[in-house]
Amino acid sequence: MANNLYINWALKKKPNKEHVTFVNFVKKFGFTNKKSANEAYLSLINSKHIRQKRQKKLHGAYMAFQERSEDSFWTGRALEIADRMLLVNSAIVAKKTGVIVQDAGFREAKSGLRRYPNNTESDFESLEVIDDSDDSTSLEVIDDSDDSVSEVDAGDSASTAGDVTAQEDVDKVLDDDEVLDGNEVLDDKNKSQKVNDLYEVSNLDNQTPEPVLKLRKRSSAKPLSRDRNKKQKSTPPVGHIPAPLDPYSDPAMASRIQRYNNLDPKGFWILSTNRAVETILFTNSLSGNASYKIRSYTIDFSCKLTQALFTAHEWKEMTLLNHFELPKLLPSTEAYIKDVYNALVNGRHAASVPIPEDDQVSCELVLISLIKWSHLYKANPSPFGNDRLSEAFWAREAWPLLKNLLSDVDGITMVDGDNHGYESTKRNGQARRLDQEGQNPRKPGGDKLDLVARDVVNQRDWVVVEAKKKWDELGTDFLLQIGVKLYKQLHLVAGHRLEEVGTVAFMKKARFFAFFSGGRGFKAIELQATEKSSYIKLFHAHPSFVLPSDPGNWKGQLHGLVHLLRIKKCVVETIQLYNQHFRTDIQNEEGYDSDWMYDTKEVVVQDQLLASSPIRPEDDDSD
Repeated sequence: MANNLYINWALKKKPNKEHVTFVNFVKKFGFTNKKSANEAYLSLINSKHIRQKRQKKLHGAYMAFQERSEDSFWTGRALEIADRMLLVNSAIVAKKTGVIVQDAGFREAKSGLRRYPNNTESDFESLEVIDDSDDSTSLEVIDDSDDSVSEVDAGDSASTAGDVTAQEDVDKVLDDDEVLDGNEVLDDKNKSQKVNDLYEVSNLDNQTPEPVLKLRKRSSAKPLSRDRNKKQKSTPPVGHIPAPLDPYSDPAMASRIQRYNNLDPKGFWILSTNRAVETILFTNSLSGNASYKIRSYTIDFSCKLTQALFTAHEWKEMTLLNHFELPKLLPSTEAYIKDVYNALVNGRHAASVPIPEDDQVSCELVLISLIKWSHLYKANPSPFGNDRLSEAFWAREAWPLLKNLLSDVDGITMVDGDNHGYESTKRNGQARRLDQEGQNPRKPGGDKLDLVARDVVNQRDWVVVEAKKKWDELGTDFLLQIGVKLYKQLHLVAGHRLEEVGTVAFMKKARFFAFFSGGRGFKAIELQATEKSSYIKLFHAHPSFVLPSDPGNWKGQLHGLVHLLRIKKCVVETIQLYNQHFRTDIQNEEGYDSDWMYDTKEVVVQDQLLASSPIRPEDDDSD
């Protein structure tokens, strides 16, 4: 149902002009959210107070606007609001500063009266009393009832909201009641006359005037509250319209704006249409309808919401970087898996197939997984129909390869149930450390996960795994992990490894993975960097794999194993590139350079006497 304020505005007659357009409606009432604006406008034009002929006309104009210029309008709207909020925020800070200075002057004057009670009347008259009711400092309120104004700019609405906030802060400062004797509190009326109300000078019989403390006993005095900082709840009046969304009132949105302002435009991804990808993602993130990946400057090529932010030509240009194909296995590993498959189909044991020498570890991991599954299928009763089994059971039995994914990589350990994201940080007391030149201590910076592939020596994480009890790709927990939580952990790991190396070659080839394991299934997500931008990450969700409840023809089981081995190959190559970068830096240092062995230049050192200055030629005695 449309609000009465909207209806009154719509029924205002404008000669030869239709003012009830969607753009005028959004600017008039200060909407910043696309969804709420569309709902409010549709309820207005469908109201029974508007004639049917006019409804059809407004609805046709609204549909035409949605098809042609909706995206460009909300993009410009977001930038306009951000600029307005900067100005409003500066004005509010200036007003708060002036109020605080005035209040400080009043307190200083009052304290002077208490310190020197024997001063003459002229001394008290010399004190300035600040009148907060001066019209020059009052806040302006915009009157929307003026018929001559058909549209109100969005900045006016934002300024009104900012002024109301400033007025509330002014009242909060001036309502700072002071207890006189511990039993009563000063009233908040006549704040500009506090000095005259608190102290009264008597001039009886030409005696020396003395300030007399006057306690104001009024029935309207506020009761003494124990919690002075507790806000009083007030019921909004009927027909109250909430103030438009202030980006700076939301800490998350304020930090988002600050983060964008801190980005270097030189590192932006500029498309052929001369538009920056970072700017497009930022402006659309302010609308409130953006996903977490958009707010994190991440491109998901399978996301329709992200694709809608760009033109068809721009999206085609961006998809040229959609390289998420996994590498194939070694020919010897492929031949071994084929032989194992034939053995299982013919009823022979998987161990009857000899393991090749090339890529021996991967073949052994395949054999271990198949043996564990054979025991699982023979168990009585079958665990596949039991809903009471814990997530730890399925994380251990369903896909055991996850727990041994990087067990053959030197220095990498699969750690169970530990915090991921060890980051360098300086301690407050550096003097307590024995090795002042050693590496700075590090502490866990991320959430606790079920499995982390970690370099325990250098404290670097590479792969993270989150396990759940059930597998439900349509469940809220699954979507939240893939889209927000697990993605956030992977983004943290990838960002730190890329920042530590910082080369273009590493950005092109580095690939980072995380796994969501639930019940009998698992799904891998991947992040890549792009040389086009210093801030954009590319995201891809790989296909899901579920362990069948019966052996069948063993193809479903082997498909999942091959997928894990292909991901393992990518991770191992990324770790090798990382180690190679730092190993090259070490070899360039002194000690690895062999030229010093053949350097036979003699360095002449002048003789020196112990505990004496060196002998100079002019000091030599020839006698």
